[in-house]
Amino acid sequence: MRKLTVLFFLCTFSLLFGKSITVRTVNELYAAVNGIEKNLTITLKPGSYDLTPISVTDSTLGNALNPDSMITVTTGLHLVGKNIKLIGTDRRKTIIRTHAGYGIFIEHCPEVLIKDLTISDGIRNQDGNATSGAIVVKHSDMEITGCIIENNQGDFSKTIAGIIGICGREGADLYLHNNVIRDNSWDGIALYRKAKACIYDNLIYNGRGAGIGITWNANADIARNVIHHYWKGIGSFGTSTVYVYNNLVRDVRGWGIIASGNSDILCQNNEVRRCGNVGIALWDYTAHMQIIGNVINQSGQEKQWVAPLVGIWINAPDSLAEIRSNLFWGNAQADVAYGYKEPGPAGADFTFDHTSEKFNNFTFLPTSTLNSANYYSLSYKEPAYSSLMQVMENPSAGIFAGDKNHSIWSWDPDKEPF
Repeated sequence: MRKLTVLFFLCTFSLLFGKSITVRTVNELYAAVNGIEKNLTITLKPGSYDLTPISVTDSTLGNALNPDSMITVTTGLHLVGKNIKLIGTDRRKTIIRTHAGYGIFIEHCPEVLIKDLTISDGIRNQDGNATSGAIVVKHSDMEITGCIIENNQGDFSKTIAGIIGICGREGADLYLHNNVIRDNSWDGIALYRKAKACIYDNLIYNGRGAGIGITWNANADIARNVIHHYWKGIGSFGTSTVYVYNNLVRDVRGWGIIASGNSDILCQNNEVRRCGNVGIALWDYTAHMQIIGNVINQSGQEKQWVAPLVGIWINAPDSLAEIRSNLFWGNAQADVAYGYKEPGPAGADFTFDHTSEKFNNFTFLPTSTLNSANYYSLSYKEPAYSSLMQVMENPSAGIFAGDKNHSIWSWDPDKEPF
């Protein structure tokens, strides 16, 4: 009787708290994931886990005009209907090489954690409707933290779109924080239909597409991220609702932060620096945007590609966009510009119609320190800048506010968010 009682409690404990497994090889990883356990913590020892891709069905289309169709894609690891944690022992030495379009594909999982792993070597699916990504999530709650998502390139010569770092699809509820997403061939983070995410404290750089793209009817809260050396920075599309604050977007080729379609975006206390074309833009008159307390400087570093070479461009002359308490300097053609006019100067396709300085904004000429590669420091505060901060609506916010003991940032954006 006593043995039966002990066995009962052991089974109950396993059901409530799950099973913990340590793996050292890819075969052990597959055995653990494909087992009968529904609540599972897998600790991966350092090593290279080279996955073998399999074909699976993506039952809907994430970024197509008509989503009610299905396609066949490849995945390296398919997680379905489980509470599962994948935790690396050393993020730099524990490497999952997916060799697949949907590297790790998560569907219908109540709770998933991926932590302290490197995920790399994806191969782009050649169907243009595939939302290939190192991690693709549908109908699941998921946290991704402490990971390095890198070198997912693949052949995108036909599809144009490459491999996304993290892709949130239908029904995904994501918490993405303290990751490095670099050297991938498409958006760093992309959300599509009915996905939602909190995106905090990530370093996203060296890629094609946008650092962060929120489209269709997805929603996102985006704070304290650093994005650089991408085609574009942070964009809202479709009917999405997005809050963008305390981010550093610098050295991108096209735009820094935009609202387009029928999206709604609050853009507050960001720095947008050295954009190739425009710093911040309201792309369509149907979009709604508040632009408050941002630092917008040195826009227009490249020949016109997608927008005029200005700090803020409102491509809707009658827009009611709220623009106040921003700081500007060194923007090539204007700080704030309105409208669309053809043709543009020096062979450009178009330009703005007129400029305006009627808002409660400020122009500030930089010192040599401010012209450095990235003048933000947890321990440094530019005195001249601080004096201007006092007149801004929320001087305690923004990525430059505070010192090393009081900053809202917990990491140096010249380094990694670990």
